[in-house]
Amino acid sequence: MAENLLPTKGNLMNARRSLELARVGYDLMERKRKFLLREIAKRTDEYEQTKKEAERLSRDAFYLLRLATIADGLPLTQAQSVPVDDSVSIVTRSIMGVEVPEAHIQPPERKIYYGLNYTGLQLDNAYSRFLDLKVMAVKLAMQETALFRLQEALVKTGKRSNALGNVVIPKFTRAVKFISDSLEEKEREDFARLKVIKNEK
Repeated sequence: MAENLLPTKGNLMNARRSLELARVGYDLMERKRKFLLREIAKRTDEYEQTKKEAERLSRDAFYLLRLATIADGLPLTQAQSVPVDDSVSIVTRSIMGVEVPEAHIQPPERKIYYGLNYTGLQLDNAYSRFLDLKVMAVKLAMQETALFRLQEALVKTGKRSNALGNVVIPKFTRAVKFISDSLEEKEREDFARLKVIKNEK
């Protein structure tokens, strides 16, 4: 690149300005990368706890459903009587330019929608545990999606930071050095030429 540049003061100013911008950009990318790393570490701990809780609730819920099925048979009719839940609302929040979802679900109403004539306590317990699992599943999905997006952003930020640090900044540093050296050499030549002319007079 340096070889294609004309060693002029205008090009030197442009190269210095570009170098300064590249350094500022690199500094910002590094700050963003460090912030994203901290955010991912914090959210990973929360995600692992939520995942363990969801796994525990899932085991309990399916165990209770198995008991209810043994006692009363497969509760297909009862399941169809439970209305579809559409209380989940999702908004996005920006973290260092990364859109992460925030899901909210209304606390489930502990209301029995099926008849009590042909069901026992086991089904009620299983239904209640599945309500808890539903809330936990929404929370887990939100945390998992946020982590995925943050990790994607971290990879992109790392690539940009590396490109600035290893390609762009060295390129402009070489350009500034080449132009500066060329201008200094030209000044020395002009000075020597003037001295020769002065001595000839």
